Amino acid sequence: MKFNYKYSASLFLLGLPFLLFSALSIFYFEDKKELTKEIIAFMLFNVVVWSLYFLVSRKKQNRILAFTFMLLVSTISLVKLGFIHLYHTKISGSALFVIFETNRNEAIEYLNTYLDVNLLLLLLLHYIPLLLLLFFYKKKEIFYSSKKKTRVFFLVIVMCLSIYQIQKRFYNQDLFFRIYNSYQGYSKYKEGLTNRLSNPKPVVNGRVFSKNEETQTHIVIIGESLTKHHMNLYGYPRNTNPELEKIKDELVIFGDVISPHTHTITSLEKILTLSSFSSPNPEDNLSIVQLANLAGYDTYWISNQEPIGITETIPTIIGNAADSKYWMETENFYAKIHDGKLLPQLKKILDKPNKRKVVFLHMIGVHGTYDKRYPAKFNYFKDTPPNIISKSSRAIKYTNYYDNAVRYNDHVVSEIISLINKKNINSSVVYFSDHGQEVFDTINFMGHNEYNSTKPMYEIPLIFWFSPKYKAFNSLNLKTIEDYKNRKYQLEDFPHVFADYTGIHFSGLDFKKSILNKRFVYKDRIIKNEINYDDL
Repeated sequence: MKFNYKYSASLFLLGLPFLLFSALSIFYFEDKKELTKEIIAFMLFNVVVWSLYFLVSRKKQNRILAFTFMLLVSTISLVKLGFIHLYHTKISGSALFVIFETNRNEAIEYLNTYLDVNLLLLLLLHYIPLLLLLFFYKKKEIFYSSKKKTRVFFLVIVMCLSIYQIQKRFYNQDLFFRIYNSYQGYSKYKEGLTNRLSNPKPVVNGRVFSKNEETQTHIVIIGESLTKHHMNLYGYPRNTNPELEKIKDELVIFGDVISPHTHTITSLEKILTLSSFSSPNPEDNLSIVQLANLAGYDTYWISNQEPIGITETIPTIIGNAADSKYWMETENFYAKIHDGKLLPQLKKILDKPNKRKVVFLHMIGVHGTYDKRYPAKFNYFKDTPPNIISKSSRAIKYTNYYDNAVRYNDHVVSEIISLINKKNINSSVVYFSDHGQEVFDTINFMGHNEYNSTKPMYEIPLIFWFSPKYKAFNSLNLKTIEDYKNRKYQLEDFPHVFADYTGIHFSGLDFKKSILNKRFVYKDRIIKNEINYDDL
């Protein structure tokens, strides 16, 4: 391997990501044992990368190749440190799952929301050396490998030993290998879901049927990022639900409901299918779309969310099983997206003459950049919000944005109820959110994550509306259901609720899991695979 003192600056640049990670890790890892493991793991990863570089480097390509390899190690360091900076914990398998499902525009929106001075500094520290390497070192020879067999043999041995040590002792600390292995598992998992859940009418054990053939329409509204802590229907001091308040006597509002996760993908995979913590992704898994299909309903999926991430997303897979699909937002997720655009398409569907329908509406809700989720005329809240943990200008601004988005969400949901109510048929509407959101309610933070979660990230609305004809046909007494409104419930069992009130029967139906049923039995509300939420 040829090397000259003239290239010592280049050598320093190539080693800079490791030096930078080692120095900054001191501030991010309090446990000295964990700190040591992280530094050793990253050192071994650098040994693997640069051994490979010296093996394949050629005179004509080594500057660009050095840049590419350095970009890799710098990005791994940045992701590890940046994640800890944002969430105060190491990146996990579930976090990687969410990242794999994230589309480009969501990533841009995420950075727009969470990019602060410290994160920007991390970005600059990691990537400025890349520019130095690319633009200041014009010589084609930085370093390259000779073909001497002893040196090649030495590099191969060093690389193999480093990989072995990473796999045996430092797997939990090495992000690159975790990403690679996690993505292999993720791809296999998604393939299984696609094969099962995208089939409109899969083969099932037992018969799926509807107990009545009456004309009826059911609407399932899947909200986004709405915590009950910012709804005045649930006691929030701001008037964020003026329209739903007007028809409050017609609603069934459940007060103690949580989502199974704090992220859309992992949460909806349980809420909309028979998968659960106790039975994750069973072989005979079904979605509520498929249940409705098999029971003879005409099904419609209307989404205001971009359908594609790195690969097809789980909500997209589930929605693709519907008879008719409408993707209202396919390209410009980062723009101003308002759920009012769902209403004209919904009206067209409600006007169709078919007798039995289930319409699924996947809203953008109050996702991400809150001020882009409502029209200008809904810019209602401008003063200092009540009950926020921080009185900073940032906290005040974003809380006002969020509450305005909640108020617009209230408008859209009430319009949906109004549209179906005008039909004067046997019908129902259910509204829930996929997960909640922390908006400076309990900690000085805005957003949602499962790694440093708070109760507002889990606690969500669950609201039903039943038409007069539905109540008459099903002998439904809202006063009876009112006695159920304080039941503790986790929404992973929603398929049993859905089947209960729509009259769908299937072999796995369990009325003990339906919050609307007199046979309901409380079960532990497990989060993070092992924690009973009610013990917190």
